[in-house]
Amino acid sequence: MLNYVRLAKTVTDLMPEVMVEQLKSDAFDLTENTRLTFRSLFTSFQLQNKHKPTTGEWASPMCPNEDTEIGVGDDVKRWRFILTELKNHSKISEESFVALEKVLANVFIRSEKLFESYSFVSKYQKIMTGTFEANDYDFYLQKVKHEIIPETFEINIRRHYQMIMQEISVSKVLDQMMTHCRLSIEDRRHIEHHVKQTEQNKALLDIIIDRNRSTFNIFIDALRESGYDDIAELLSCDLEDITVDTRTAQMEGLSAWTVPLHKVRLQKNYVDIISTIKHEAIVDHLISCELLTIDDQQIIEACPAQTEKNRKLMDRLLHCGEKCFMEFLNALRSDDIYADLANQIEQTDVTSIDIATLQGCYTKM
Repeated sequence: MLNYVRLAKTVTDLMPEVMVEQLKSDAFDLTENTRLTFRSLFTSFQLQNKHKPTTGEWASPMCPNEDTEIGVGDDVKRWRFILTELKNHSKISEESFVALEKVLANVFIRSEKLFESYSFVSKYQKIMTGTFEANDYDFYLQKVKHEIIPETFEINIRRHYQMIMQEISVSKVLDQMMTHCRLSIEDRRHIEHHVKQTEQNKALLDIIIDRNRSTFNIFIDALRESGYDDIAELLSCDLEDITVDTRTAQMEGLSAWTVPLHKVRLQKNYVDIISTIKHEAIVDHLISCELLTIDDQQIIEACPAQTEKNRKLMDRLLHCGEKCFMEFLNALRSDDIYADLANQIEQTDVTSIDIATLQGCYTKM
């Protein structure tokens, strides 16, 4: 526990000081509001792209070689590696502590040579020999837990953030991402309650950054499907191979509440539904079954284009229960044109991964 506290204090308190001085010396624009968090500083080094690691890769499960990888970028990677170790292990063995202590000592020796007026080594030695209060262990456990290690896809988004904010219109992108169960209807509401296009784009990007690489990959596919091939190409190039999201998606691993099957089936057919149907008879049928109201109908009709009317209808369907879903299928089957679509929806295969993926949209809210 003492080993943990000493390492955690070093990487959360002292290492940020070193990294800020390095960025300042590079004339990197650190605003007054820049938080001295791992996420903001690590992202700054990647965006600046001046101190590339020796291997050329920012993300790696291995600590850089102490003999051959000794650049500033390598030391940033060491910071990441040790923080990851602390996140994954709440206790640090004596053997691991000795090895990591030596790694950090070398980092501060190199840093002090670059910035001679700073006594990083003595500060580090004070941490390694100092005493701590009984509650420091819990304090640093929580501090490490809340430090966010960004994946490389986040850096690519942030590198092109302003361009994406200005150039894309999200409606079709959202359609595709909902079809792949990477966004929930609540996500869509959250995004579309913003009036300005740039604000909607920002809300979408914030959600993608907060989730995982597979969501980002679907976002790239959605951009291509929506005609934004150039942006998709920019975002997908030069991505590093890093550890794939390893969270299991088994049914027994889900929480007590799981996304209903009918909701998954609707979302997996989202694009086909909104691009195919005429809503009037369907809405009338659902009103006659007392599953939609006249107010719902007026909200749907207020949308200017047919696709938008269909999106609004889907918004209502995804907030209704299974009875509403079954009556929606009955309404489709009442018109021979939509019979195949109704069968397609009803027979859509739903896996535990689909459920876990969509549920992840809700648990991340």
